Amino acid sequence: MKNVIGYLKAEVIVEPLINQWYAWSYLIPPATASRYLTESHLKVMQSFVDAPEVHETTLCNPAMRGGPFIQYSASRVEEVRSLLVKTKTEQTRLLALSDAIAHLRSQLADHPAGQSLEPLYAHIPEPLKGYVELVYDAHNSASIRLIEGLLYRSEYYNSASQSIALRLADCDQRAFVMSTPRLPDSNSLFLSIPFADSRLDDLFQMRYKAGSVEAIATRLTFQNKVNPFSIVFLPPRLCHITLPTRATASESAISAMPAFWLKLPTLLFSVIPSSATHILLAWLATAILTSPKPSTMPSSPTTIKITSCSKHCCNCDIKSNMSLFLAAKKALSLTLL
Repeated sequence: MKNVIGYLKAEVIVEPLINQWYAWSYLIPPATASRYLTESHLKVMQSFVDAPEVHETTLCNPAMRGGPFIQYSASRVEEVRSLLVKTKTEQTRLLALSDAIAHLRSQLADHPAGQSLEPLYAHIPEPLKGYVELVYDAHNSASIRLIEGLLYRSEYYNSASQSIALRLADCDQRAFVMSTPRLPDSNSLFLSIPFADSRLDDLFQMRYKAGSVEAIATRLTFQNKVNPFSIVFLPPRLCHITLPTRATASESAISAMPAFWLKLPTLLFSVIPSSATHILLAWLATAILTSPKPSTMPSSPTTIKITSCSKHCCNCDIKSNMSLFLAAKKALSLTLL
């Protein structure tokens, strides 16, 4: 890859994933993650594998979106099948934890109300031993208190299941995250990286601070063979200001110019790629201001290249710079690339 200095595009959407499902709050704690795995994810994926056409046909009705239906076409059934097999193979510990929670809840439901819970400790399933306390809840029913801090330090919390998907916000729709896993596609980049990895800090700071695209791509080790530059990175913007020549400039055009002339190449602007609705201007050189006269018009078209500011000069005098920029734009021919 060519060593290019660039920014992370402002329209890049970052999706945290666990087992390729959107990482909402209940998929991070091991106990709730195990229950959602067995009672939701595996069931909906198995349903899609068994009858993908049913899912596809059902979701043609907008009223059914948000239900337990995977929003992919039947052509992707093999990808979902592979994810199902992979999940069952890699998440055996969470599957055992979910079964243990269900079994213990069944035991507590059959326990006589108001009786001591101490004898039940001997019957706690092996995967839960040391991670739960048996209590009575506010309704005087026997219940489980999970010691979540210990679970995070146990084998049930596996950061290897975490990943990141990067894609461009090129449309206003996406599949319902509670019922549809994220599968690789040509418009996304998937990174097998824990949420706490410091490399993500280096990536996200490139929204504001230019860096080497090659270096960050190498550090992150992209999974699919997609050029990361063309998808999520933005090169420094170029803005060309072309001055009119003596042959094309009319007296009215000259008289309409402000009472100064910007001599080249002593003036340089900077366009900072921050958002689609803001263009910040910063002085990077001194302007020589003189009165405009026909004799000062260049004999051939002259161009100022305006490149992005590597320091992201947010503290510049935006108001005065913008006023000067608009005045120059009115008198000159301005094209943003």
